[in-house]
Amino acid sequence: MRRALLAFLWRRHRLSMGLCLFIPLLVGTGVGLMAPQLQQQREAFASLPFLARFLGSNAASAFSNVTLLSFPFRHPLVLLLYAVFPAIPILALPAGERGRGGLDMLLAAPLDRRALVHALALFVLLGIPIVIAFCFAGSMLAALIAGELERIDVARFALAAPPAGALIATWTGAALIVSVRARNRASATLTYAAFVTTAFLIDSIARIATGVEWMAKFTPYGYYRPDHVILGSTPWIANAVGLATVGVLLTLVAAELQARRTSA
Repeated sequence: MRRALLAFLWRRHRLSMGLCLFIPLLVGTGVGLMAPQLQQQREAFASLPFLARFLGSNAASAFSNVTLLSFPFRHPLVLLLYAVFPAIPILALPAGERGRGGLDMLLAAPLDRRALVHALALFVLLGIPIVIAFCFAGSMLAALIAGELERIDVARFALAAPPAGALIATWTGAALIVSVRARNRASATLTYAAFVTTAFLIDSIARIATGVEWMAKFTPYGYYRPDHVILGSTPWIANAVGLATVGVLLTLVAAELQARRTSA
């Protein structure tokens, strides 16, 4: 039954989830085309504190090679992709089918309530390597177009992929809890969008404003800094393990909540 559910999810969501994968490639193409011009104007752009703090970090200056070429891992659209990708199938099931009345029929089949949540988590888990592979490909594409491919440490850029996967795992668990608790897909989408938007805004404020960097620790995004990984920061391993662990725990909580529901 779990295999049949995975096949159903693939048929239903392969197009929408597949289209999301082009985001890091498009970002990489744009970065590669603009990198030479941006680096020529580095001093002018860096003189704008707002922009410099948002694009740079305490590990790399704004418009350095690492900052620009890591954009397919950390562009705002990509950060949102990490949350949207798992939400596409998860908010449709169980929340979407609950609102349509189809969840009762699905649970009437020989499928345990916990197994339903586990199958959803497994489906997203199988897609995570594809997402992070496209992010890596986006960085390599940017480096190739900008003529920097031979000057960068490709292995360090590859190390930025596991933390991205861990971040997606965290959002997978969060989406599962929202979907399990919601009455329908609309309410689940609104609730989940509020969580993601709040986390994104808090992290953005922590990047931009001075003296409030500590705020980033209250969001999953605050533990994800791919440019730090590329430059050799060691805490990234603990951060990645922490994000993945949170994702697993949230998934287990979602499975328990679904099992304890008195209705579909």
